[in-house]
Amino acid sequence: MRYNVRDKSKQPPSMICPRCGKQHDWWWQGSFEPRPGLQLGNHWVKPSIGPIENDPNIVACPRCKAGAEHEVKEGKMLAKLKRMGVPKRCRPFGLKDIEYQRPDYEPTGRFIERVNSHVRLYGVPEYNRETVEAVVRWVQWLKGESSKDDEPAERSVGIYLHGPVGTGKTLLASMVCRALLDRPDMEWTRYSDEYIMAHNDGIMPTEAELAEDGRWWGYRMPKAVPVYYITESELLRRHKLSWRGEASPLAQAATHKGLLILDELGATSAPPGRKGPEWAVESVERLVSLRYDRSLPTMYTSNVPYRVARGDVEGTPAPWGARVADRLRGSVVGLALKGSSWRTV
Repeated sequence: MRYNVRDKSKQPPSMICPRCGKQHDWWWQGSFEPRPGLQLGNHWVKPSIGPIENDPNIVACPRCKAGAEHEVKEGKMLAKLKRMGVPKRCRPFGLKDIEYQRPDYEPTGRFIERVNSHVRLYGVPEYNRETVEAVVRWVQWLKGESSKDDEPAERSVGIYLHGPVGTGKTLLASMVCRALLDRPDMEWTRYSDEYIMAHNDGIMPTEAELAEDGRWWGYRMPKAVPVYYITESELLRRHKLSWRGEASPLAQAATHKGLLILDELGATSAPPGRKGPEWAVESVERLVSLRYDRSLPTMYTSNVPYRVARGDVEGTPAPWGARVADRLRGSVVGLALKGSSWRTV
């Protein structure tokens, strides 16, 4: 319905936000310099209720728009993680939900109780702080967010995250997956040192000069890191059911050019207390060897200790053989999550 927005005596009816139910009135925009008989600048202004940026089908007021846009973005992220096979309980968690223990005034027992009382916290006791911080630094390096002087020691091709059942390995792996999927559209950043020197007669300006000179700044698209998440048991199940003539699920995972997150390595190929099926061990060997040969980033999570996987424990054979042990030794950094299961606390 159209209204005469120039007639001050007839205020258009109020609008209701469909999300919060609050009433929003039209307001009168008067002329800044009123003149007798001149009313061209005066009119009724419509409340800012309209479609949000990410979904034109959702209407909200200014107060609700930020929340609505966040819900739409979160819904799309959860849908992506679902399609990738990330466990439902892990999908809402991100790296921002990490909560480190402060041992100076909070004992471990009290810290665990506090974390378990929250719906969305990934608790990190002091004895696991170094491991989780190393994973976060590695993710920042993968995304191109760390400088050359700040590259982590874990800047190898991958990470082997190991620990007892229930210590949070799968949850941390899913948070890594989410962090790589979630990236801003554009960011304002300084150009690389190589670019600046190439366009400035080989001279590198000082930090103060760089801050003042707009030639060396611009918008760029953040680095995209494709990520492939799958559990070992699901990968081997698909591989076993595949038939000749179709693309092998094992080959698809092994040759994925982005980050491969292989969760629960050893669940099928190296079950505790017994030897895994020969075909499963051979499949793991093929995958690890291909990732190693092509220097592709990989994150493994496993209940098998890193030293056992590398064959460094005397009297205990490497579960996947000497070849896999050698590949792991040369391509991944072992990081341990210690402690007992959070599910039994």
